[in-house]
Amino acid sequence: SLRVNELSFRGRLSENLAAWEMVRTHPVFGVGLNSYSYLFGQYAQIHGIALEAAEREPHNLYLEVLAETGMVGFILFAVLLRTTFKSVLRARKRLLEFKLFDYANMVTGFGLGLFGYLTASMFVHGAFARYMYLLLGIGLSLPLVVNNILSVKLADK
Repeated sequence: SLRVNELSFRGRLSENLAAWEMVRTHPVFGVGLNSYSYLFGQYAQIHGIALEAAEREPHNLYLEVLAETGMVGFILFAVLLRTTFKSVLRARKRLLEFKLFDYANMVTGFGLGLFGYLTASMFVHGAFARYMYLLLGIGLSLPLVVNNILSVKLADK
């Protein structure tokens, strides 16, 4: 058993260790979507550092996805993130090819914002996942938006 006195650190540590224990015991498919908070107390007690047996959130989106959906879900999630960033980069590159720098800068800003959101997700859980999926949807749609912009610009010439 690990001894930690600082309460917020202890809470985060217990949440992360509980998530890893869930992954260890259910590596392929996880413990089930939205099950982390209900199972937290049971898994945290294994390590003896839980502040309480109440329902808690993992405060790490990636550990949450891994614990709840296992490697299968995590790989699919990683593919979704990779595909989204490839779409953003492809859109930016195409805009730069046509010297549409203002649009390319907007796409760059969007990509950096998405990267910032996903970086911050290492310290927060997926309670507001709808916003993340909205951002991913926008990122995935950018190549289509670029095609529409280019068709309008080329038609004007």
